Amino acid sequence: MIKKTLKIFWEAVRPQWWLWLIAISGQMLFFIGVNVLQPVLISRFVGELSDVAGKTLSDFSNIIWLWVGLHILQTAVGRVGLYCWFFAASKTLMRIDLKSFQVILSQSSNFFSNNFTGSLVTRFNRFTRSFDILQKAVMFDLNSLFVQLVFPFAILLFIAPIIAFTFLVWSVVFAFSLFYLHKRKMKYSRRVAEFDSKVTGTIADVITNALPVKMFAQFSSEYSSFKILGKQRVKARLKNMMLTDWIRLYKVAFITVLEVVVFLFSAHFAIEGTISVEQVLLIQIYVIQIIRSLWDFGKLMDNLEEAVSDAHEMAEIYDLTPSIQDPVDPIPFGTVNGNIKINNITFSYEDENETVVFKNLTLDIPQGQKVGFVGPSGGGKTTLTKLLLRFMDVNNGSINIDEINISDVKQDDLRSQIAYVPQEPMLFHRSIFENIRYGNPEASKEEVFRAAKLAHADEFIKKLSSGYETLVGERGVKLSGGQKQRVAIARAMLKKSPIIILDEATSALDSKSEKHITAALDNLMRNRTTIVVAHRLSTIKKLDRIIVLKNGQIVEDGSHETLLKKQGDYHELWSHQHGDFLDE
Repeated sequence: MIKKTLKIFWEAVRPQWWLWLIAISGQMLFFIGVNVLQPVLISRFVGELSDVAGKTLSDFSNIIWLWVGLHILQTAVGRVGLYCWFFAASKTLMRIDLKSFQVILSQSSNFFSNNFTGSLVTRFNRFTRSFDILQKAVMFDLNSLFVQLVFPFAILLFIAPIIAFTFLVWSVVFAFSLFYLHKRKMKYSRRVAEFDSKVTGTIADVITNALPVKMFAQFSSEYSSFKILGKQRVKARLKNMMLTDWIRLYKVAFITVLEVVVFLFSAHFAIEGTISVEQVLLIQIYVIQIIRSLWDFGKLMDNLEEAVSDAHEMAEIYDLTPSIQDPVDPIPFGTVNGNIKINNITFSYEDENETVVFKNLTLDIPQGQKVGFVGPSGGGKTTLTKLLLRFMDVNNGSINIDEINISDVKQDDLRSQIAYVPQEPMLFHRSIFENIRYGNPEASKEEVFRAAKLAHADEFIKKLSSGYETLVGERGVKLSGGQKQRVAIARAMLKKSPIIILDEATSALDSKSEKHITAALDNLMRNRTTIVVAHRLSTIKKLDRIIVLKNGQIVEDGSHETLLKKQGDYHELWSHQHGDFLDE
């Protein structure tokens, strides 16, 4: 998964690779000036000071001007590198955000059913943060580490080859041992990241359902469950922190040994006269820099490990193949008439029991016909609407619209021809106007207002303090159930699709509102193929056709009057219901 993550990041970096190259090169030149050339000037200055007899300040002017020039040059190239980095990093982070947004939303509906919203948001944010950590590590930490190891080593090779090779061997052993230790520790960091996602997801889930928690007096139960999860996260964190500390102790011991060895070598060579005091100073400056860099290398490994661990969960989503995919060579759909034909379909859920919903189901719905689906819960009514929308695919058989198999067209093309009003309206935390206009982003204000009036939403919207600009809250929590459904119905009206699916679209309305909505729905359904899923039979009695689904099979099919005369399942359902206020 590390290779997968790096490949994703490279795809985001590639459009501005040349800017990244300038940025990294500029910063490298800056580090060369600070960490390599400045110590050379300092040691030379100290060497000149060792014999100051008969000298004046003017004798040091060359070194001073070199010092000033070096500062100006390294600052200039460093600024160029930083400005290129600002632009390249910002653009790359945006591309990663957009790609992650696309990857998540391209997943099929079952993916969202099986994942906490809070966890997905956490994975999204962590993935971007992971790249931010990695690119800063390359830009600054690895860049500085490279300069402070390679260039001083080259200079030390001429001054004191034994010390240089000591550094080389020691650095290689140190780097590989740290890499090995952090690789072993990575599984514990991933476990911490996984628990963080679980905690975030659980919090989001409980807060979203805060009202049921209070209604059923389940605070103690939720608190206990969350406490157990919290203890598991603490245990994982402690394990990870302890391992981090052991690695830190290992680094301290390793670096201390190096310091002692270099000091002994330097003293020995100075006593023998092999190297000068000026060179001893230069060696010690480089030693301090290299030791600091190698210590920072340990911190760098910590950061890289954290970044890779944080990116792991989102990279797994990148690696998923959506269960519902567009065809490789889609058929142009265009504007359809609305003839629906279900051809001998079989469908079962991919659960532990592989629950079979439909087996060899066949059904024709001509253009413009209004069909109601009724029957006991679990009979397949809502499942059928999801199959029509391709939120799920049939196992066998086909569903055709105007003789075109819906699996042969793009999902967006299919759904653009269907207006869907679910039992639980789905609203954005945006204004009422924006939520209605979502059905047709090109609609004018007048069209939005007209749709709201037809859905009898205008009357309650105008009473709100901000009217159509009122924010509805997350998932529309500021509106009542009936108000949300009227907004959703207005949105469907605005879409003007040839096919309409109403899944318990009036279930949250009172009797008075239902009368108004029924009149509005008559206008909405005129000359359009309509599928209505309902438990309240009074809402569908005037439809052209009513189909009774039971255990995934059509047991009755006909008009309201015809089915009542049969004295079958529909008659029994009708008899058990009260409140037939629409009966004439």
